[in-house]
Amino acid sequence: MNRAFLQDLFALTLRDPRAAAQSLLRLDLNVMDTIRAAGLVTVVNTIIFSLSLGLFGSTGAPLLFSSPFLYATVMFGGLLAYGWLLAFAGRSLGGEGQFAGMLILLVWLQALRVLAQAVIVILAMILPFMAFPVSLGIGLFGIWLTLHFVSAGHGFDGLGRSFLAALLAGMGLLVLLVMALTLLGIAPPQPI
Repeated sequence: MNRAFLQDLFALTLRDPRAAAQSLLRLDLNVMDTIRAAGLVTVVNTIIFSLSLGLFGSTGAPLLFSSPFLYATVMFGGLLAYGWLLAFAGRSLGGEGQFAGMLILLVWLQALRVLAQAVIVILAMILPFMAFPVSLGIGLFGIWLTLHFVSAGHGFDGLGRSFLAALLAGMGLLVLLVMALTLLGIAPPQPI
């Protein structure tokens, strides 16, 4: 992958996310290379997230997010787990996606998220009142991209089964996160 390929892939992702996902899947990367890419994206994400916490404070951020190491660990584990869960959920709905393919799609989406976070941090410094609406718009666009990527990764015709696969995988990830935090002795906040 070189700079021109990444620029073309970025433009294609914005224009035709399904074609961009198919382009990524054609790379046919092995699982270890994809896991390394997930690690790299996680590190860059953690740096930008920590920078934004340093600039704007942790207003209400859970303790989990105050430690860069813990944040990176949860992000990396979550990325791998979500890739596996997306592959499993999609296949259970008639899809044909595999873990490595789902993971490379998620890694690219995460790389785009890192870029979006950097833009939002800069925007928050220059025009703070615009940061929230832009962040919300990027978040909704990210959901739309994810559904197209899942659809392409599993060979679904539409977005319905993609939505269901993403929803099932998200619920599974939430269960895994609660179990992991419980094992670590971190209890969720109790209602008053």
